[in-house]
Amino acid sequence: MKPLLFAAIAVSALTLAACDNAPSETPPAASTTTTTPAPAPAPTPAPAPAPAATPAPTPAPADPTATLPSDAEVKQAMDDLQNQVKELNLTDAEKQEAIAQARTQAETMAKSSGLTDEQVKQAGDAAENAAKQMFGL
Repeated sequence: MKPLLFAAIAVSALTLAACDNAPSETPPAASTTTTTPAPAPAPTPAPAPAPAATPAPTPAPADPTATLPSDAEVKQAMDDLQNQVKELNLTDAEKQEAIAQARTQAETMAKSSGLTDEQVKQAGDAAENAAKQMFGL
């Protein structure tokens, strides 16, 4: 995906550069005297290629001193979330649709992050399982 993005950026930059260097077309003034046409201007050199885009910075590693939530905090958060889902009173069809959307969105994000097909499948599976757990299915 990145090589395609870089190529698109380069083509866009060259196109814009070419538009800026285009000679302006002004209509010739009406004259009653005959003049000899001026010699054709020398061709302008092609614009220099656009510099390569710098790669996106890599995310900083996680803070090793950060504390993870305790098991009790995780359990409490899960219970709170499940209670909120129960209050929504969703039908089974709506729950299935939400589960499918969670899987699709996780796979889309994994693909856009450049993960392998196996990792994309794992991300979809994890999202689907988490959604099923939240809906109590």
